Amino acid sequence: MQRVRVKKYRESDPRGIIKGMVDEIRMKTHHSNFRCWEMMVENLAKWLVLNKKTGLACAPPLQGFKGLNLEKDEIYEHLDSLDLFRHYFTAAMERIGVYNPHIGRGTTSEKYTKRT
Repeated sequence: MQRVRVKKYRESDPRGIIKGMVDEIRMKTHHSNFRCWEMMVENLAKWLVLNKKTGLACAPPLQGFKGLNLEKDEIYEHLDSLDLFRHYFTAAMERIGVYNPHIGRGTTSEKYTKRT
């Protein structure tokens, strides 16, 4: 079941998942679009720092996340229960691998050569 879900996640459009997260926040809080976007960015950053599988949890504190409140609130728990953070992360990493095979999951057999 887990492999099937991750395979579907990889085929998803990251922009659609972001819009879905903003819509879920708007339904929960009834805030404006801009405030919902801010809340989505804050919660996604919180998930990236707290989740050990992304590799950012082991890194020293990043300047971009300085001052971020890492306490899980109701909206974070709701989005995490829907597995939207992981869905977005998997789809985005797959998309990065498609566009740039040197980053993400893409593979290449090319050797790096120095241009003269």
